[in-house]
Amino acid sequence: MQNNYILTGSIASGKSSVLKIIADEGYMTISADDVVKELYKDEEFLKSFKDLIGKEYFTEGLKLDKDKMRCAIFTDTAFKEKVEAFVHHIEIKGIIFVDIDKDIQVERLMNRNNITKEEAVSRIDTRVTNDEKLKASGYIILNNSTHSDLKREVLKTLERINEKAN
Repeated sequence: MQNNYILTGSIASGKSSVLKIIADEGYMTISADDVVKELYKDEEFLKSFKDLIGKEYFTEGLKLDKDKMRCAIFTDTAFKEKVEAFVHHIEIKGIIFVDIDKDIQVERLMNRNNITKEEAVSRIDTRVTNDEKLKASGYIILNNSTHSDLKREVLKTLERINEKAN
């Protein structure tokens, strides 16, 4: 039996790095971001999705207003469950959250996207707070230091997950 976990975290928290470490350890990984990006390009999916969630979440034709939908997901539990049931069809055993101090997150986002501090803070602040995500997470990986430290955190988390599964 497979154990499926969702890896989540804020923008520029290190989700891609954590996913790569997990894959390098021999675990099968799928980037939900990549899958969803492909779904959002599929016209049939978008038509069905628009019928499900309503035209108010689309700006023109089949162009999804992701910010408006994201806001609704984090404020309306019924809406969130409807979207998740439609988009994600896997049984989830738990949630792994990549946490990061905001100052480090701002710096990494500025460097990654070549943007100003004000732009980085704005992008971070428009998303759901880490507190909301932390409450729903069974495992937390702190990414405030080096890649070596991150790898140690990931390996400890994988060990805890495997111990719980056995």
